[in-house]
Amino acid sequence: MANTDGDAKFPPSGYFSSTKYKTPKHSGLVDGSNTLANAGQVISFLHEATGNSVYFKAFLTAFNESYASDWTGEVVFGRADPIQHFKQTSRRISLAFKIPSATYSEAYENLAHLQQLVQYLYPNYSGTTALSLSQNPFIRLKLMNLAQKVDAPADSQTSNPNLKKTYESYKSTGDPERGLLGAITSLNIAHNLENPDIGSLAKDGNTIFSKMIEVNLDFAVIHESQLGWNEKGDFRTPNFPYGAASSTDVTTSGQVGGNRTAQEKAELRQAKEAALRHFATMGGKARLKDALSKSLIDAGDKANTASGANARYYQSMLGAVARSMRQAGDQDTAEYRRLKARSEGEHGYVDNEYPSTDAIYDFINSDEFIR
Repeated sequence: MANTDGDAKFPPSGYFSSTKYKTPKHSGLVDGSNTLANAGQVISFLHEATGNSVYFKAFLTAFNESYASDWTGEVVFGRADPIQHFKQTSRRISLAFKIPSATYSEAYENLAHLQQLVQYLYPNYSGTTALSLSQNPFIRLKLMNLAQKVDAPADSQTSNPNLKKTYESYKSTGDPERGLLGAITSLNIAHNLENPDIGSLAKDGNTIFSKMIEVNLDFAVIHESQLGWNEKGDFRTPNFPYGAASSTDVTTSGQVGGNRTAQEKAELRQAKEAALRHFATMGGKARLKDALSKSLIDAGDKANTASGANARYYQSMLGAVARSMRQAGDQDTAEYRRLKARSEGEHGYVDNEYPSTDAIYDFINSDEFIR
């Protein structure tokens, strides 16, 4: 199923309808929740063996994650504590949701969708007897941006060059194939037929529907990308597990995860802290002007001279401010160009070619730099 733009639509158009099989007597019923659900605000499960998917329009009552690190302790004679050896870190999700039914049609559809999910828990067999298991019942769970597959970036892959664009582009697709791979280890269903506050719907004959089905499940996640830190101090899948990026993840060149060494990152943090001490306190604006003028190293200055050392100190602080400006999306401003030039000790520019330092000073004292 595709939308008017030619893109695949999840769930398919008309997947949720309160009047699919039977129009209620109060035919003027307008269920706004169907509009939201058909627009993609759903919980989805994809059966890996068949590629089939099922979607639920539901009230989310619980979404809890647990990360368990497994260690093996080796007791050594003479040591107060055992030597700990790391084995693995596992992720589990506990999910609970309520599936409401406003009409007979919706109650029947909900029961059919739940039946489909239950069937996903059983494996594939080859042959006519249940003796040869051919495929495990793996499932993909997709819940907005909180339970989604996050791919490891390619070596040359870069992200948007600043945090504003990274934030603007941050959204989750409704495609169930982008869900987390794993196994449902337990599934509990409460039909609430006995609850007088919820009630039930009696169909013709010996048939009844629940008006509110409660589902609780535990999901063991199977990681599909390599997780851990490399020798440069970068996480191998930098957007794990939610696909977001923070200011510490985006480098000056715009690469998420970064390629700076741990020492370079430490130096950048120290420079930023120094900039806050110098420029975000009383008299900071005057010190900022002084740093901009003294950040140049004259050709006659040697590396070991006091003036040369002071200039490099100012350059490091101005460079930290410039990096933050770029991450905030201000790399096209005159203030950023001025900071970048001064942080690199660039000659050929005079202060009257740049705007005043007020905008730079205001940025240093803003949340965008302080964070």
